Amino acid sequence: MSSTIHESMGKITTTLVVKLELEEPRIWMDDIQLRLGLWQGFYRESDRAWLCWYDTDCDWVLTPEERERQ
Repeated sequence: MSSTIHESMGKITTTLVVKLELEEPRIWMDDIQLRLGLWQGFYRESDRAWLCWYDTDCDWVLTPEERERQ
C-alpha cells in the first residue's frame, strides 16, 4: 500500500493505492453488481490490455459503440 499527497490550487488531496493479488482475472463489486476485469485486444486504434466491465454471468458489458453495431 502506498499513499501520496498532492497540492493543486491550494487544495490538498491524498491518493491511496492498494496492490491486489487476484485469484481471478475479475473483481466482483457487489454495490454495483458488476465485475471489473482486463481484456487484451484491439480497441480505438490500440492493441493493449483494457479495463472492462462484466455482468453477473461474466459476460462483457458492451460500449455504446459496440451496442450500436449489433
